[in-house]
This record gives sequence, structure tokens and C-alpha cells, in this order.
Amino acid sequence: MFGIPGGISASGAFIPGQGQFKIPEIAQRVAEQATYSAFRFQGGLAIQGTSDNRFFQVGRNQIGQGFNSGLSISETNMATNGMLSGSEAFDVSACSCEILGGVTSNAVVAPLLGDIRLFQRICVFQWDFTSGGSTQVMIAPLPFIGAGSGIFGATADTATPATFANNGNGSLWIYQRLVVSISATQPFSIVGYMGNAGQTTSLAPVNDTILRFSLFNLNRSLLPTG
Repeated sequence: MFGIPGGISASGAFIPGQGQFKIPEIAQRVAEQATYSAFRFQGGLAIQGTSDNRFFQVGRNQIGQGFNSGLSISETNMATNGMLSGSEAFDVSACSCEILGGVTSNAVVAPLLGDIRLFQRICVFQWDFTSGGSTQVMIAPLPFIGAGSGIFGATADTATPATFANNGNGSLWIYQRLVVSISATQPFSIVGYMGNAGQTTSLAPVNDTILRFSLFNLNRSLLPTG
């Protein structure tokens, strides 16, 4: 199914990119790569207490994960719903979650500071390796998962200076020293659970807000040898 994070090989030495898998005896191609997926949360729609916000379940050109049209290359590079491509295995050595703004008046907008703080406050991520949720593994609350940097302090001479922000913990990555290995035939998703911040009132982003979750690093695929 998947390797145990921080596992060791049979020889007792940890082999980067292998987890508990033995050294391959057939030809493989190993490359650094990212697999990513986005989920759109509608402005004004309460999100507290939700537990089925699943990433990596919808492939390119398909509709889902909160979007009203087919997901494009900026939302996901998944070719198969809920699985990696047929001949690949993926050794996850880092993960990232960006908080992105939606589109208003045909323009991409920055996420509101209050909306960023809402997701940082109540969102917690878990692995799910089954469709029914029987095999779940905790990852971390959103603030402890790095983001891919962003735009900060952008200004213009001809307009009022503006400052943008995101979940820019660019130097903080989960699994820097550990590996979770996913085979090509293993269904998986990342679930974003939303708490309620100890409140009974409705909690909702003001604007459309998008979370984009990325998995890095080593992609392994078989090479034809015949």
C-alpha cells in the first residue's frame, strides 16, 4: 500500500526515496516532480464542521472539488481520479498548501487576510487511503504545512500601494526527513477537515478561496527493457 514514514531497509540503512521498499531489480526512471490538486470554497458558504473536502479526486478537464467548470492545469495535473498514472509510484518527501484568491470581474484577486486566517485556524489535513475513510493518517494543521511563497508588498506609482499575503511558510515542509510511498494502484486523497474554532456560529470565507495542495518529490516509473 504505502511505505512507513522514516522506515529502514532490510540492511538497516535508510535509502532515500525507497522507504521500506527494497532496491529495484528492474529498470526505473526516477525524477523530481510535483502532483497537485485544488479545492474551491465558495464565498459566504459555511465550512465549519465539514469533513469531506477531498483533494486529488478529480482529474484535469473534469468538474468537481468546488469548481463550476473543468479543472485546468493550474488546478491539477492528475490524469486519473484518485490514483497516480498507471506505471508510476510516488515517494512523497514534502507537501505544500497554498491559499489562493478566486476570480472577481474577470481578474484573479488576492485572498482576504480574514479568509486566510480562517483556513489557518480551522483546517487540518489527513491522508485517506480508502474510499470509505477507514485508513486515515494525520498530517498536520494547515499553518504547519509550507506554501509556495507568494506576492508580498506589491506597489505601484500610479495607484494606491497594495499588500498581498498568503500562507507563505516557504521554508517549512512536512516530510523533509520522512517518506510516504504511494503505488500507482493505491487510491488516495488528502482530506481537509474543518473544525469550528470552539464556536457555534457560522464560519465562512467572505470571498471565493482556493486551497491548492501539492505533493513532492520523487516519481518512479518503469522503463521498457524488451
